[in-house]
Amino acid sequence: MAPGLCNRATRRATCAGCAPSLLAASLLLLGSCQAPGRRVVSVEQLQTAAPAPLRPVARAAVSGLPLPADIAMPLTSRLWLIEIHTRRQWRRLRQLAPAIGPPPDLDRGPVVGLLWRCGQPLSGRWPVRLRRVRIVDGAALLEARTLGGSFLLDTTGYLSLAQIPGATRVAVVDLGPQRYYPPVPGSEHR
Repeated sequence: MAPGLCNRATRRATCAGCAPSLLAASLLLLGSCQAPGRRVVSVEQLQTAAPAPLRPVARAAVSGLPLPADIAMPLTSRLWLIEIHTRRQWRRLRQLAPAIGPPPDLDRGPVVGLLWRCGQPLSGRWPVRLRRVRIVDGAALLEARTLGGSFLLDTTGYLSLAQIPGATRVAVVDLGPQRYYPPVPGSEHR
């Protein structure tokens, strides 16, 4: 378990439409318990943190399924959060996306990304872009955007990866109008 993060999480809302209830509560806690020595980080703290370095690592089209559960967390039926902390996890992802090449130095921080199975965009533009990351006590808020437009109805997924030094895990994925709160690995809230 990463320092500063609790093994239980309160994350029921997955859209901006739920923001009023979150604001009414004033905090979405990354951990719903306060164990000794663990610091709770709020979404407000993440939103107001200065942007941290986001080092692009790779982009790749992905057509294989299933995605390994230890590296891919579904945010929706077509969008997955990818978190890579070990070379073994990188090798597993590379089996699905050989174009990502060799791993970066994972001692400098995890590689995170988004895989969006949107089909092939008719515009030819890359449909998912990682924009910014904000980090507080190892918890990261990943800001990204997806491309609108027309897509061929196939199972092609588009993967964008970046390394985020100083992070231990992604706590919030912000796609503009929508926010997603991935479960803490090992938590009972799934």
